[in-house]
Amino acid sequence: MFGNSFFENLHGGFSGNSSSNRKPDNKLYNILGIERDATPIQIKKAYRNLARKWHPDKNINNREEANKKFKSISKAYEILSDKKKKDIYDKYGEEAVNQMGDNNMGHDPFDIFNSVFGGMRRNNRPKSVEPIVVNIKITLEDVYNGCVKNIKIPKKKVINSNGIEDYSGINKCDKCDGRGICNYIMQIGPGMIQQRQGKCEKCRGFGYKLSKNFKEIKFTENITVKIPKGSENDDKIVIEGKGNYDHLNEENGDVVLIINLEENQKFMREQQNLFYTKEISVFDSLVGISFIIDFINNEKLKVDINEIITNETIKCIKDYGLPLKNNPNIKGSLILKFKIIYPKKINDKQKEILKKVFIKKKENNNDYDISVNVTDYHTYEEREQRGGDENVECVHQ
Repeated sequence: MFGNSFFENLHGGFSGNSSSNRKPDNKLYNILGIERDATPIQIKKAYRNLARKWHPDKNINNREEANKKFKSISKAYEILSDKKKKDIYDKYGEEAVNQMGDNNMGHDPFDIFNSVFGGMRRNNRPKSVEPIVVNIKITLEDVYNGCVKNIKIPKKKVINSNGIEDYSGINKCDKCDGRGICNYIMQIGPGMIQQRQGKCEKCRGFGYKLSKNFKEIKFTENITVKIPKGSENDDKIVIEGKGNYDHLNEENGDVVLIINLEENQKFMREQQNLFYTKEISVFDSLVGISFIIDFINNEKLKVDINEIITNETIKCIKDYGLPLKNNPNIKGSLILKFKIIYPKKINDKQKEILKKVFIKKKENNNDYDISVNVTDYHTYEEREQRGGDENVECVHQ
């Protein structure tokens, strides 16, 4: 609509300097976090990442700030993704672009977002890559306190002849439309056909071919991830945009971290409650006990029980369980169970002392039909381990 002379005159009116000696305007490049020589794919990739991060719907608690950033990101992309506008911006600056009077300027940032992301939710769009799945081990202490983990992600990328990551050399297969899969029709009999899906023969299932001097390499990327308090075994943490490049959507796929909770030797987890089993002597079970628990938050908990304890006794310490994942201020309980350890033998003197302490009514032992022999109890598995020893009289099948 306007020639270069118009913008030169316009710029001269602003500063009195020609475009040849004016300082480059890098504002829009800085907003997207890219260099001036960024390729169209790099510009689009930067916009995608920032637009997802600052979309107002994902920033409910700071919507006002997100709106401002979302608008500036959208405007930067709107100009830099258009070759004509980008050329004018590079030569004459942002004000020159604003003076173009282009009817296509000033699009609603949400319209730009929908056009770039295909007008559908990210998870519902066709993808050319699967998410990278990584198992991550955490301890019960990590669940209680929350933690930050450094994870190594095995990835792939395309580089050019200079060794720089560059996806402009990806050429989508025109036979399978980049999906790597084609529908094939086979005749299986007179007037009978069968349709099946199979790997694209042209691109061998990759969905694309690389231009000359481009190649795909494997590498490892280190990322930092926050493990929330109260995480559970097999929980999934999705990190968007950190996976391999998806040539169908011109963006990176996702990384999915799967939580693997390591077994703890002291505590057993059941939802948000922790179970702790204390072994005690017969003496302690009768007179009570005082003991210390080294808890997973490094606190030492002193427990006093001044009553008879049995193997069925269960005690509870509230708010010393694990935090709820969605509300870490609420915690479960620490459940105490007990296991009485009986002595393997006692001498006659000890027996006499116990008899004096525990006086009980004698039973009538003269009224019986037959006197039986009593042997040790053995399970079926124990008998098998003994090679089917016939001397093991008492066996549980």
